Amino acid sequence: MITDDLAFWNKKAKQENWMEYILPGKTAKEFHDSGYLQAELVIPFGDKQKTVLDYGCGIGRVLKHVAPAFKHAYGLDVCSVFLDRAISYCVGCDNITFATTEKFTDKSEIADVIYCLMVMQHNSSENIDLIIKHIHSLLKADGIAIIQFPRVESKIYKETKFVHKFSLDEIMHIARNFSSVAVYPANLATYQNPDVDYNMLNEYILIAHL
Repeated sequence: MITDDLAFWNKKAKQENWMEYILPGKTAKEFHDSGYLQAELVIPFGDKQKTVLDYGCGIGRVLKHVAPAFKHAYGLDVCSVFLDRAISYCVGCDNITFATTEKFTDKSEIADVIYCLMVMQHNSSENIDLIIKHIHSLLKADGIAIIQFPRVESKIYKETKFVHKFSLDEIMHIARNFSSVAVYPANLATYQNPDVDYNMLNEYILIAHL
């Protein structure tokens, strides 16, 4: 679906320090523990009669904890290397189907809830439009999308070629084709930086309905 991202992430995923490209400054334990902390954003939407889809699931760090709250779960990622690891990482979660985003372009209306965490910040505006269109196609008619964006005001996130911070206006433009939209500030990621005031809410969470 997004060829540049495919090449980038498959390359980084093979590096010894691959975790640094997802949550920098974490020990392995902190990295894995953060999956449960971030899953707490999605678990309240859980329903044993519904399906959930993690768009950009990586190794399944969050999905491992989200999947048990739903009837079935999908984990999509552009990186096949991460998906291979996700199968073993989420061992015991028998209700998860993993696939690359490219292989899911012909699917439609399969998920009641789609969440997308720590993905938009690494994409160009053109790629974001493609991702949002794909999310639209995968959501059921009454579905909910939960999408995280770094706030432009945040001091934890640094604007670089790899990371983009978003204004509220940008997010509202991205979400323009949803019928109902709510955006609120929150703290999802827990980056380690002793020079940062962690009392600040560093991210926006978009809750959107078709």
